[in-house]
Amino acid sequence: MIYRGLYIFLILMFNIHANAAIKPMSDEQLSATRGQALLNLTYNAPSGTANSVTDFGFYKLGVEGVLNLNANIKSLKLGCDGPNGAGACDIDGTNVSFGCVTNSSNVCIPVTGTNTNTGVSSSATRTGMRDFTLTNPFLQIAVKNPTTAATREFVGVRLGAENSSGPISFGNLASFSGYLTGTVNLELQAQGPVSRTDATPRDPRNPSSVAVTCGNLTAPCLNGITGRNGGVNFKALNGDTYNGKTFDTINGLSLGLDDQCAASLIGCLAYFDQLAVAFDAVNRTGNPLVVAGTRKTQASISNLNLGNATNTVNGVAQDGAILAIVNSLDVTETSNAFGAGLINGLLPLLRTSVGNKILSQFATGLNTTTASLNDNSYIMPYNLSNFHEAEVNSNLFGLSFQKQSVQYPGYTQSVGKGWALYLPDAITLNISNPTAQFASNITNGQAAAGNIIPLQPANVNCYGTLTFC
Repeated sequence: MIYRGLYIFLILMFNIHANAAIKPMSDEQLSATRGQALLNLTYNAPSGTANSVTDFGFYKLGVEGVLNLNANIKSLKLGCDGPNGAGACDIDGTNVSFGCVTNSSNVCIPVTGTNTNTGVSSSATRTGMRDFTLTNPFLQIAVKNPTTAATREFVGVRLGAENSSGPISFGNLASFSGYLTGTVNLELQAQGPVSRTDATPRDPRNPSSVAVTCGNLTAPCLNGITGRNGGVNFKALNGDTYNGKTFDTINGLSLGLDDQCAASLIGCLAYFDQLAVAFDAVNRTGNPLVVAGTRKTQASISNLNLGNATNTVNGVAQDGAILAIVNSLDVTETSNAFGAGLINGLLPLLRTSVGNKILSQFATGLNTTTASLNDNSYIMPYNLSNFHEAEVNSNLFGLSFQKQSVQYPGYTQSVGKGWALYLPDAITLNISNPTAQFASNITNGQAAAGNIIPLQPANVNCYGTLTFC
């Protein structure tokens, strides 16, 4: 594969058609001529310590020009089996697209659903196309012992450009080798407002409302609903009803936590079915997402600060997500039922126990410890199969093949033996969902399995019924 790729690249670079015969020029004409060569060759000498990932000479053959790509690859499999192990590939992607079909505003159209970053849906009218552009593409060769003819060795080659920009998308990315980074912006949406003047309970399926608590009798609250996980470990499921109340674990009060009554955040007390609970939104921006190595299936998201403690994040004191929610709790009675004023009076005493209960359930759902959540050391996995589209604008993007780990010029991370992609700052993961949905994905194990939320859908990149459109 590598030789075929190099052959095609060299054909592209050297497919030059002369429009006129070459004529000699005088010295005066040469001295008066200014211009730039189509091809250029540069060399970077070895740096760093001997036998390190930077101890190579790098020869770069570049083209002064622009290459616009609009390409679809149904199955991209590079470095399968071989010395890295059987049964997998260094890079394994299906329905890979360089470029996209756009709407009238030149924004990529997703294959399905709506891209929440752009607001464009799959039903948008297709009016144009965007290319993936390589400005001044080059081929860079890593050579070990470049100044010693007897031991000189070719160890790697990289295809890149002085700047690469445009959309890339994957129907599925099953395996990745190299270096991929991005940013995660997290919003746990507020629940509320709680102000209400009439005696009608809130509709939990209305995003602007809050849900009622878990029942109006102590015994049913503590014992659960018959047929649903009985006992105090009861967890209401979407659509469950009791005593005329419908539970909604997405927009409802339960936050998706175990034990409906404890999850109501105020305990299971008699005659409190007319209470509404509200809390503020929690926002986290600029959290790093990274995947580095060979044949990876998951990325890592750090610095989410999910716990029940205060940490210093980027030099600023920041309450953990659980602590922020619990500290902003407010309770309002939605009828003349007794209770709201008393509960609000007790909230300062209840916040610690409520926060610790949620913390314990988060830790269990994430297969981690409460300490790792509280000290912000927890790193959340994220499945690369959820990664579908990226917007690249980088002078470091490249596809390489090497027989050992090499850190190419400009790279902040070395890439390992075999095939590798280098995609810095390529992903923006926006998580903005009801707090109950986020909490539910944590407690039901989806987050621990790498599926806290999908990324944006893949882009359309061809018209009609061609290939995998």
